[in-house]
Amino acid sequence: MPSLNQKLFAWFTENTEERRDKILGETKQHLFARANGTVAEIGMGTGSNMQYYPDGVKVIAVEPNEAMERYILENAAELGIEIDIRRSSAEELPLDDESVDTVITTHVLCSVADVQQSLREILRVLKPEGQYLFLEHVAAEQGTTLRVMQNIVRRLHAAAFNGCQCNREIGGVNMKNAGFESVAYRKKNLGGYLSHIKPHIIGAATK
Repeated sequence: MPSLNQKLFAWFTENTEERRDKILGETKQHLFARANGTVAEIGMGTGSNMQYYPDGVKVIAVEPNEAMERYILENAAELGIEIDIRRSSAEELPLDDESVDTVITTHVLCSVADVQQSLREILRVLKPEGQYLFLEHVAAEQGTTLRVMQNIVRRLHAAAFNGCQCNREIGGVNMKNAGFESVAYRKKNLGGYLSHIKPHIIGAATK
């Protein structure tokens, strides 16, 4: 059974999704239009990203929080998507080698226990020339006021948001070191003026 914290986090995620998608929706729409074939979304949350998937894809949800599952199923049913839910962490994906065409993460690498192991697992399950699409919030530049703010609130933020590290440094070097052949991404601020998680990287890595 999910813990109280898991239930509360799932409820919060579901009930704030519309607000987040006002900020991220257009970016998601453009990025996820590239998805094809069998799509595995790691850390799917409540499943709100499925509204941006192209028609005809096969969807696998990898989500460690059991309390998210009813929201995933509700969203999938509303969109007419058949979905396969697998409960697991990103560090040990319950997927066969070279079995999926597209992997997607949104605000996931900030909270995994091991970024490099998670990326190696994503690489493992992708077919040759498969693509990893990512939308991740990252640390602000060193020496900026925003980075100082992130460093100050990081423990409180992690406690409130399921272990999310708001000042985690993530970039193309992580994906290259994991073994991806090519990585293309851009940095963009997404969020309000006072948001401490507005620095993002948005892009794709190819096996």
